[in-house]
Amino acid sequence: MKLMIVETPAKGRTLAAALGKGWQIEACFGTLQGFPDDQIGIDLTRDFRPTLRMLPGKGNRLRKLSRFLHAAEAVYFATAPGVDGEALAWELLELAQLPADKPVFRLDLPALDKATVTAAIQLRRELDPKLRDAHQARLLVDRLFSYHVAPLLSTVLGEGHTISRLQSVFLRGIVER
Repeated sequence: MKLMIVETPAKGRTLAAALGKGWQIEACFGTLQGFPDDQIGIDLTRDFRPTLRMLPGKGNRLRKLSRFLHAAEAVYFATAPGVDGEALAWELLELAQLPADKPVFRLDLPALDKATVTAAIQLRRELDPKLRDAHQARLLVDRLFSYHVAPLLSTVLGEGHTISRLQSVFLRGIVER
């Protein structure tokens, strides 16, 4: 059986209608890992290696997906387009520790109708490590900025505010004015 991984059950149900028999569709419900709350989570002395932790409630999801990933004859990732969906596919593969010989493909789905899905399967591609690396670089830069600036922002605006690398540049400009 071929396995297709999507983010949400709703997307899975829509794709199931387009795919038919011979497919199993499972939702991963987004990323499984994140930075720890109590530390920056980046080893600045070892090539900026991230220290990620399993997000609360995601361990059971990983175990279930891992069983499906190992049992499938081929795996197709129909996660979000761009670097975020690509990174999610890599994350699942690495956490599930799939054997290197397992056929794994990425689908680009601009729409979920039968014709588009059929065409996407024909045009499937391998996962792109450059897209994963781009996502990780963006994630690390965001974390480096937000970890140090967000607590300061919370003292001014109140708890619960976060800030990204782009917002921090604008914030600095405002402060300097």
